[in-house]
Amino acid sequence: SLFSTTLVLATNVTLIRIPVQCYHGNLEVQDKEGLQAGLLGVNVSVTRRFNITNPNPVAVSIHGITCGVQGVELSVESVTSPSGELVQSPDIRTLLLTAGKPKHKLAPYSVPAKHTAVFRADIVADGEREVSDVVTIDTDRDSVLVPLSYRSLLGALSIESLSPFEPSFAGRVARQAIYASSTYRFPVKLTSIASSDPRLAPTLTNVTLLPGIRTRIGRVTFDPSRAPPDDATSGGSGPWQG
Repeated sequence: SLFSTTLVLATNVTLIRIPVQCYHGNLEVQDKEGLQAGLLGVNVSVTRRFNITNPNPVAVSIHGITCGVQGVELSVESVTSPSGELVQSPDIRTLLLTAGKPKHKLAPYSVPAKHTAVFRADIVADGEREVSDVVTIDTDRDSVLVPLSYRSLLGALSIESLSPFEPSFAGRVARQAIYASSTYRFPVKLTSIASSDPRLAPTLTNVTLLPGIRTRIGRVTFDPSRAPPDDATSGGSGPWQG
């Protein structure tokens, strides 16, 4: 544990007080769950982040980073002070290449005293697999282990295009069903659906997509009265073709 104390040296003339700081020199991972990527498609890149804090009064150097799984690229994205102030701009420095080997073996990366480094992990799987591994970060004192887990699946999702909406106007709402299909070998859980157009409000009614089955997953509501204020078609009573 870290603590501070004072040594008192007594002489026949005076007392000399010597401040002493005790520390372990280890880095601490703030995200105990590590890098959980969940389900991801083959050759699809996902990004996860975790924080490492240096609680010591001196900088701690990282001398090597390794991972037993290929397809992981680890970078330092930013560094913040104890007050949360950004002290290093997001000038990303890659420490681990996708080949699983450290990039900067001879150029250690130092985490400043009392600061927190935000690490970014870009993960790409080149085949179907279930991974449970660790990213190992080596310092002078110890090794920090960050769990890594994901399941990669080969396949794709597709959503059928909507048919053109009938001519409509403010006060008349139109609806269409949304259909999708999956070529993954396992059921896929849908978590959300959204639209950037305020006139279109999609809703999920079925969150499980089974393999190889055309499935009705929800509906979309078209309401012309929800057009943005600056949209030329939002005013007036004329029809709007969707």
